[in-house]
Amino acid sequence: MTWCRSTGSAKVSKDANIISIYRLSKNNVGDILKELDSIVLLDDLTDHGLKRGDLGVIVLTHGDNEGYEIEFTTLCGETIAVVTLLPSQIRPVARREIAHSRMLA
Repeated sequence: MTWCRSTGSAKVSKDANIISIYRLSKNNVGDILKELDSIVLLDDLTDHGLKRGDLGVIVLTHGDNEGYEIEFTTLCGETIAVVTLLPSQIRPVARREIAHSRMLA
């Protein structure tokens, strides 16, 4: 699997028709992710109504890619949340992924 940026890649394993993407180390994520890049959330954030797999956009990087401000919006552009996340909580969007919609709780 390759990321949308041409420089990245991920290890992929198939288990019962589920593709598991291994979390990237902080250094690898910092090399790949930049402000305004789309990301995939790796953890549920129930306080914000966000679920693993939700898409967001990096609006700010903290320090040397130690953390990220991520904006999550509806498909119509309404902001749901802006949250600070660690590199271990996000990953880049892969080239062959498609978006999936769901209703907010």
